[in-house]
Amino acid sequence: MPHIKSDEPTQASDPVVAVTTELPKYDEIVQTIESKLNTITIEDLEHAALQGILTEFQSSIELETPISPGAPLSQPPSVAKKEIIGKHIGYLRVAEIRPSTAKETLEAFESMRVKTALEGLVLDLRYAGGSDFDAALKVASVFVDAATPLLNWGDGIRSVPQGETKIALPVVVLVNEATTGAAEALAAGLQLAKVGPLVGRHTTGKVQSIERVPLSSGHILVLSSGSVSLADGATLTGQGIQPDIGVNVSAAEQAALFDDPYGRITSSQSEPGERMNEAELMRRQKENGGAAIDINAPPLATEETSSKPKAIKDPILARGVDVLTGWHIFKNLRK
Repeated sequence: MPHIKSDEPTQASDPVVAVTTELPKYDEIVQTIESKLNTITIEDLEHAALQGILTEFQSSIELETPISPGAPLSQPPSVAKKEIIGKHIGYLRVAEIRPSTAKETLEAFESMRVKTALEGLVLDLRYAGGSDFDAALKVASVFVDAATPLLNWGDGIRSVPQGETKIALPVVVLVNEATTGAAEALAAGLQLAKVGPLVGRHTTGKVQSIERVPLSSGHILVLSSGSVSLADGATLTGQGIQPDIGVNVSAAEQAALFDDPYGRITSSQSEPGERMNEAELMRRQKENGGAAIDINAPPLATEETSSKPKAIKDPILARGVDVLTGWHIFKNLRK
C-alpha cells in the first residue's frame, strides 16, 4: 500500500516558543538606549522612569509641587455650596477637608442662620476627600463635644479638640461611594459620636494615613500606607462605612443630580399647564400698566410666582431632608 504523505505538520515539527514573564534588567535597557539612541538623554530616561513610578503607584504615592514664596493661592473654598432648603433646613456641601474647613463650616452656617431660624442641617460629604485627619477632627469639633475619642491614623486614638462654637441642631450627613480620605473618616466619626444619621451609599474605604517627606528639590513626596480606624476599633481602610439609611441609586444618577438636585425646575418657572387665578391676573395686569397680557405666558424670571417648595429629585438629598422634616414634626408633636 503506498504511503500517503500528509501536509499537516506533526507535533514534533512545531517550533518551541519560550514564554517568560520576567522583565529585562532596568540598567541593561538604560545602557542600551543611551548607547544606541543619541536623541534620548539619561535625564530623559530618569524623568520617564519617575513618571512611570508615580503613575503605577498613584494610589500610594503622590508628588506635590512646591509653591513659590509669595505666589497667590487660587484654591477654591472648602465649603463649596450653601443653601436654605424649604424654609428652615440648611444645606452645606464640603468639597475637601482642609485646615480651613471647620471655620468655613461655621461661617456658612451662621450666614444662613441670620436669614432664617434653622431647624436642621444637611452636611453633604458626597464626592468629598482630603488627607488631613487633624482637619477632620477640627470639623468634628463643630458638632461633637471636646475630648470625645474619635479616630486613630497610626499614632494612637485622637480625640476631638476644643471648639469655640457648636452646631446643636439635628444633623444628617450624606455619603456615597466617592466619599474618601479625611471626609470618609469625618463621616464615620460623626456616626460614632451619634451626631446624626448617615444617609446615602456605602463608602469604599479609600482612606489611609499619610507621611509627607520633603525632598531636596522642594517637592513633597506623599506616601499613603497606614490604616485608619475609629476609636472603637472598627477599621475604615478597605472597609468603608455602612450608612444608617441606605438609598438605592446608581452612580450615573447620583452624578447627574448632584449639581442639579431639582432637575432644572426653578421656582421662577411656572409648571406646564399652570394658569393664573383672577387675583394674579389683575396684579400682573396692573404691573403691566393696565395693558392686556397673555395669561399663558410665564412670569418674569425675577418674580416668585409659586409658594410651592421645589421638588428635590436627588434621591439621597431628598431622603436626608425627609429625615430632618420628620424629626422636626415628631419633636413638635411631643411638646
